[in-house]
Amino acid sequence: AMYVLAAQGRIAALAAMKLKDSTQLLRDGFVMSTVFKTASTFGLQPVMLPKEAASILTSYLSVLRPAAAGNEDLEPDEPLFLKWGGCAMSKKELGQGLTGWFRQELEIQISPTTCRKLVETEAAAKLDEG
Repeated sequence: AMYVLAAQGRIAALAAMKLKDSTQLLRDGFVMSTVFKTASTFGLQPVMLPKEAASILTSYLSVLRPAAAGNEDLEPDEPLFLKWGGCAMSKKELGQGLTGWFRQELEIQISPTTCRKLVETEAAAKLDEG
């Protein structure tokens, strides 16, 4: 929901998020990341949480994540997004999940890269328009 409702930058930033980032996400609606392919050029990338996705993240944190982790002893530096069994989701797995969602729900083939490029193209066009 975070990526679909507010197209993010590179998906590696989401994959690198820690459980402790969820507090700021829910409070401020964003966190800043330095974990992405072009960090040496751009420095920081925001990871945004749209208002519409806050309740989904809250449910994930209270129900799904503890079930996936297999325990309720949550450490702040653990990965935010987990697979069943408690292992961190990789950027590839997050990307495949996003692509699968678009394919299943909208019957279109859109990857995180395509999504990011669409947003960047639209933003550039709006900037040119003034």
